[in-house]
Amino acid sequence: MLQWAASSVEGSVNAAAMPHAIIVLNFTDPNIHPDGWTVESATTSLLNTYAKAVYENADVKTHAQYWQQRDRPINSTKDLLLCYYSSVSVVRIPQKGRYGLVDKQISELNQQVHKRCKEARQNRRQLRIIFNAEEFQAALSMGFDHFSNRLDEPFDFVELSWNLNPIPKDFGGNILRLALAIKDDPKMAGATGPQIFQHLGHMVASCVMLDYVRHQIKGITLLVSKKPANDAQARRPDYSSTTKRTIAERSRNFARIGGPVLLSIGVLDASILNGDTSEAIRMPEED
Repeated sequence: MLQWAASSVEGSVNAAAMPHAIIVLNFTDPNIHPDGWTVESATTSLLNTYAKAVYENADVKTHAQYWQQRDRPINSTKDLLLCYYSSVSVVRIPQKGRYGLVDKQISELNQQVHKRCKEARQNRRQLRIIFNAEEFQAALSMGFDHFSNRLDEPFDFVELSWNLNPIPKDFGGNILRLALAIKDDPKMAGATGPQIFQHLGHMVASCVMLDYVRHQIKGITLLVSKKPANDAQARRPDYSSTTKRTIAERSRNFARIGGPVLLSIGVLDASILNGDTSEAIRMPEED
């Protein structure tokens, strides 16, 4: 069970959710205590029986050391199993002879399967990784193609997500591509999203202004700066007046306060990356 789980972990990266494990103990002695047939009792009993296997069994100890080297505390077999599974449940199935008990335990197993499937689906919904029929078919095809050609390389779920939802080739998509390219630069190793866009602020601000002028978006620009109100008002260029400024002049003025403006309007995950400049450029209210 641990070997299969370890192979699954090594065979994929960036998996957002872990599976649930249900262990079925067949041919259980029907003369055990009645409380031993419950899922909670059976699970506790089995895990307690093998609790010290992480110290005594060589194979289990190897898996435990793998996680301990990654600063994951492993003090029992349960701790080790929960590194690979979201939950572990045990269902006992008795030997022949007590058919009523057999039917009861099979019903309990069926309930556990439905319960864990429901929990898994809720978790995947919260993580926003539920596939529709078309996406599921594409994911299966990519998985088969990957493992049929590259058994020694793990399957990357992030790459799957990019293939299912490629970056659009619009204004926001191109900015995102540029940010990802900078993220992959060794000089920016470990940089966070805000840090990357702090470097990009002036250039992206110029692109926003250029897009504003090219498409002749109506209205005046409403810039939100982190500077004090008086200072921001003093530095804000007046685009409402009719002038003959060139596009370059407008871009330079916009870029001068590009960093704080972009951070204020939430360019990382809102209007600009979605190709929508309406949050950055607002129409004046009519009297």
